[in-house]
Amino acid sequence: MNELYLAQSGTRSRNRALKVLADLTKKMRDEAESYLELAVDYGNCGFWDEAIEVLLRPVKGKMGFAGTYPMIYYYLGYFYRQKGNTPGASKYFSLATKMPTDYCFPFRLESIEALNAAIKNNPSDARAHYYLGNLLYDLQPEEAIRQWEKSGKIDNLFATVHRNLGWAYYRTENNVDKAMTSYEKAVSCNDKDPRLYVELDSLYEVANVPLQKRLALLENNHKTVVERNDSFLREIIVLVLVGRYDEAIDFLANNHFHVREGGGEIHDVYVDAHLLRGLSYLKNRQFDKALSDFQRASEYPENLSVGRPKNDRSAPQVAYYTGTAYEAMGDTGKASEFYKKVADQRISSRWSEARFYQGLCFSRLDQKDRADEIFDELIENAKEELTRKADVDVFAKFGRQQTEQARKASAHYALGLGYLGKVLRDDAKAEFEAAVNLNVSHAWAKAQLVELR
Repeated sequence: MNELYLAQSGTRSRNRALKVLADLTKKMRDEAESYLELAVDYGNCGFWDEAIEVLLRPVKGKMGFAGTYPMIYYYLGYFYRQKGNTPGASKYFSLATKMPTDYCFPFRLESIEALNAAIKNNPSDARAHYYLGNLLYDLQPEEAIRQWEKSGKIDNLFATVHRNLGWAYYRTENNVDKAMTSYEKAVSCNDKDPRLYVELDSLYEVANVPLQKRLALLENNHKTVVERNDSFLREIIVLVLVGRYDEAIDFLANNHFHVREGGGEIHDVYVDAHLLRGLSYLKNRQFDKALSDFQRASEYPENLSVGRPKNDRSAPQVAYYTGTAYEAMGDTGKASEFYKKVADQRISSRWSEARFYQGLCFSRLDQKDRADEIFDELIENAKEELTRKADVDVFAKFGRQQTEQARKASAHYALGLGYLGKVLRDDAKAEFEAAVNLNVSHAWAKAQLVELR
């Protein structure tokens, strides 16, 4: 269609050409990438004038996003440079650096040459180094890091480049300390981006940073943190870890959360908050309050946007504690109902908390042999897990990997549960301490240690 416009624009059919252009403009929908795709096709054929004419349309027409998209200006500079028009090239390379960086993520391999031309024209263009790093990260992560580092040295206040360096230092170089330093710099440059708090607190968790430091970061920036569900959830998680259950539960009860596909962590936090608060009530002989919390832990509130799964992993734990509350209140019949419910379940996982609580239910029902069988299995499988080499995590690229440290902490915790079931308190305490030393964010290892003191 653009060829038809070009063919007719130099003839007497000027009105027809303008109609074709209007139709083409409508079909392009003011999309920056549509103009870039067409212009790059011309550029690949050496038709610099045609490529420039295409890209000038969104610029001269002031087409919102497309009219301020940095790569359109970088390509204009590049095409003018290819033509030998140095003033034109310098003009558009300079304008490119002034365009907003939001949502600019170049992906065409041709863009490498255009951005390198911009850097050659102006080596102090921090944005060109940044965009080049974005483009190269998947293919050449080490070179991407070098480009981002150059960008950060030129413009030390550009938050996003420090954020990208933090991401790369952790996921490419496995250097948590460098990653945290970069993220902290990003936050200091822009403390209004809630995503930064999610990612920085995740690193703090990996590095076993003291909980009070984590909480201070999130609480001091609460107004920003609550703008995103995932950052808000990080604050709630840390509140639970430090034992501020009332505040955590209040946040969970009085806010609506939107959960992405595959993400049900918020309900786990909800369960932990109610169970842990219920245990503190139980310890203080406030049995009614304890029972209320245990019962609420079995619910799936609509505002959390998580539906009850077919296989509820937390159900055995919740039912066991509900039974203990009834037993403490003297209602042994009701307690036995909950213990039997768990004992009769089929739990497939070899070394899970669910199996531990099933074992405890067998113990409460005076079926010691069956309980010991479960606890022995937990001990055996946890020991095996501690000697196993870590599997390759196919989701690591997407930031969902479990660290080796956290995996081992989980295994020590499971081993501690097995020992606890066998009433080997000193051995259990040693394993829970090992779990907490590896992962200070392991809420239940911490809780079990409190119970053993």
